[in-house]
Amino acid sequence: MRFSLNNRPLMLGCIFLFFVNNPLAGEIGVLMVHVKDVQQRPVHGLEIGVTGNGGTSVTGADGKARIPLAKDTKANSMVSIQIVKSPSGLDLVMVSPWDYRAQVPSFENQVDNFIEVVVVRRGDRALLESGNALVAVTKQIINKDAPKPGSNKEVPDDPSFRIADVAKVYGLSPTELDQAIRAWGAKARDPYDVGLAALYERNYAEAAKDLSESLDFRIKEAAKAKGQAADAAFYLGQTLYLQGKYKEAASAYQQAEDFREGDGTILINLGLSLARAGEYRNAEVVLLRARAVFEAGFGPNHPLVATADSALGDTLRLEGRFEEAKKALRQALELDEQAFGARSRRVAEDLNNLGGIIEEYDEDYLNAEFLYQRALEIDREVLSPNNPEISAALVNLALVRMKSKTDYRGERLLCQQALAIDEGAYGRQHPEVATDLSCLGQVARLERDYPTAESSYTRALEIDRLVFGPDNPETVMQEDILATFLMEKGDYAKAEPLFKHALEVGENTLGANHPKIAIRAANLALLYQKTRDFPDAELLYRRALKIDEIAYGADHLEVGNDLMNLVDLLWLEKKCSEATALSLRAVAIAEKKLGPDNPRTKSLRIHVDERNDSCRH
Repeated sequence: MRFSLNNRPLMLGCIFLFFVNNPLAGEIGVLMVHVKDVQQRPVHGLEIGVTGNGGTSVTGADGKARIPLAKDTKANSMVSIQIVKSPSGLDLVMVSPWDYRAQVPSFENQVDNFIEVVVVRRGDRALLESGNALVAVTKQIINKDAPKPGSNKEVPDDPSFRIADVAKVYGLSPTELDQAIRAWGAKARDPYDVGLAALYERNYAEAAKDLSESLDFRIKEAAKAKGQAADAAFYLGQTLYLQGKYKEAASAYQQAEDFREGDGTILINLGLSLARAGEYRNAEVVLLRARAVFEAGFGPNHPLVATADSALGDTLRLEGRFEEAKKALRQALELDEQAFGARSRRVAEDLNNLGGIIEEYDEDYLNAEFLYQRALEIDREVLSPNNPEISAALVNLALVRMKSKTDYRGERLLCQQALAIDEGAYGRQHPEVATDLSCLGQVARLERDYPTAESSYTRALEIDRLVFGPDNPETVMQEDILATFLMEKGDYAKAEPLFKHALEVGENTLGANHPKIAIRAANLALLYQKTRDFPDAELLYRRALKIDEIAYGADHLEVGNDLMNLVDLLWLEKKCSEATALSLRAVAIAEKKLGPDNPRTKSLRIHVDERNDSCRH
């Protein structure tokens, strides 16, 4: 299934904040701001405010304003700023930091105790000629590729839709905005700017090199440029995450947090990276901190709190704490319904995420289908008919319906609709097209139409190899899908090299003890089991079990799955004593994690009793 991407910043307008030396007197409970346009001229008559419990103020002729803050707001707290009303005859938007937030300066009478806000008239091409403005806009677009709860995709979607979203805010065309950013990037000399430009163009190797150089330099200059060092570390973390290098990404995000302690957005990204690296308990601690930061700064019902809940739910899901994960995802859904209404895009994303865990772990396919259907109805209301976001909901709905039906004509149509949307949006050689082809392959496989299934899976793999390269995580995942199908239809000779390559790439990129290695080892072990190479199969099954016991603990559901894989082989080998002991351990794990009355637990218990009895006799 495809998970929805629900970790986007709240769009409050566009704000570009940077600290300058200009003497505004400090005052407890008041945020001092100085509003300028992109030509650095003061803006008069703009009503500007702080969201949540803060107040508003109108700028004077000097562009300065004093915004009342919520009670007990302290220096260094994070607040979110928005334009409340433009001056008469003007339509102004803010050229922002990508996260639309500012850190409250000191209330003392110091030279850096206020915030400068830069605005631009909607449609004003002056933005395209301002380097500082283009840096901010580039960050906004890059942020749309940032790590998202529930997403297993290392490489994000086609950037054209992200550019269009941002260009619309400023009243500019996507083409002219893209051209301006690329022209700025071509002239950039500072490694930080060069790295941002490379990340914008998805040249991850170049971005990592330049941002690493920028980070090294800015660490040395941290006393002067602490905020810039945090930015460099943050975007380095994002670059590494998008390459699937989660441990390295977490390290970079941790450096960013060291420079900008208590920044909720950094904490969210750090938590997601830790979770993807298998450090679930550390991820949970970090994400709970992020939630507390957002709740303290914006109140308990703010959408950023929902973002933290969504990330926490995703982490708990990966850890195997499914009831807690569902609770967190339901909290995110409730908050987003309050903030955006029941028929909003954010709510559709929450419904998809909640449906995913109910489908995968409760095996409650009817309830999951209901949630996916609601999400699809919302998407069709709020999005254009050919928006590629709709294709994700179509695929999710098709895949869950396949699990409870024997006639798949409707599901084939859903997959074909998704494919038509994505080919129209992205062209024929795009990763989302590969996902749709996998959906079609699944339909054909269930219908025993093996030629169509194989051609669909093969074309999907060819696309991923072309777009990502042979050793990218997306490519390897598609290899696993094709290899599993080939093994199922008995073509072991074609399946074996695909499984071996996936395992080899994982060992080289993730390390020998990563949980994904356990999955790939088990896949290859099953192939050896089917070809009756029992010694090699047993060696790989035991390796997978050991990896997951270390990664997850002795009573995780993944460990239970590993135990049953090994038990199935031991039954074949008539090693009944060990098979019985390990199978009873697997049942105990299911009873503890899923509950004794869960359908999966009941089915497992019956299967184990029957097979153990058969093995003994």
